[in-house]
Amino acid sequence: MIGITTKKAPTPKAVVPYFIGSSLSFLILGIFFLLSVNTFEQGYLQPKIIALTHIATLGIITMMTIGTLHQFIPVVFQANLKYEKLAFGNFFLFIFSIILFIFAFYTKRYFTFLIVASSMTAISLWIFIFNIIMTYLKAKKRDIAAKFILTALFWLFLTTVYGLIQAFNFKYAYLGTNTLNYLRIHIIFGLIGWLF
Repeated sequence: MIGITTKKAPTPKAVVPYFIGSSLSFLILGIFFLLSVNTFEQGYLQPKIIALTHIATLGIITMMTIGTLHQFIPVVFQANLKYEKLAFGNFFLFIFSIILFIFAFYTKRYFTFLIVASSMTAISLWIFIFNIIMTYLKAKKRDIAAKFILTALFWLFLTTVYGLIQAFNFKYAYLGTNTLNYLRIHIIFGLIGWLF
């Protein structure tokens, strides 16, 4: 890592909470997994399975990725994280939204908690995207690595939009009966665009 300085690195407040949250989510996933073993026989579209999936994708993978990007962005962009306090504050919104989201699925409260939790999760992820884009706009370096990060953020945005559409569909049923296609789009955007 030649030429990398720590002057632009964010304080631990913008990074460490996300790593701790990810680690705790891993522990929680293990506990919920053990409590939900019988659910696996009923198929993958069961609410508890969806809750487990989102603990893994939001609580572990996305949480770790956000913390890592907060640390990595100053290196790639050669610019300070634009809103470091926002990154720290957004952690609490994100963790609370995940808890509410998992509670909504685990207890099958689609018409109330799921819409609120999904909206909060989307807003939290959009705040993260906004912070990275604002950092990019003041970047001294805009190479291919920066463009890959922006592309991943675009896919994260689409993933949240489709997730939000599906959450509201539980209450308003505007997508009709074949919502499995929209679920596939949500999964493809999330897995291929954001996580890979």
